[in-house]
Amino acid sequence: MVKPLTKRIYGTGAKAFASRHAAAGGKVTGYVLSYGNEEHPLNAAHIAELPLLFPSSAWEARQCLGLSLNDMHERGRLLRTQWAEFARGGSVDSLPEIGFRVID
Repeated sequence: MVKPLTKRIYGTGAKAFASRHAAAGGKVTGYVLSYGNEEHPLNAAHIAELPLLFPSSAWEARQCLGLSLNDMHERGRLLRTQWAEFARGGSVDSLPEIGFRVID
């Protein structure tokens, strides 16, 4: 039930925005970031990128993440590198080791 609802709430609008942006000549790359404690119902919830962007010990207590502070720093570094490369006009690659997957 969660997956179809998530797709409807976030995916439909994001795809429509991406289509309009591409039609206007913009560069579009979609991605899915999915990581965390697979046994927790909030695994890879909305805003899951925040601990990777701003790693701190405050996130370690969040059971849904399933990441140590060291993991957050390392995965975050890889994710920020991908986003910076995209911002500079480069391409983005999937990084399965951190749960980052580029989609069409």
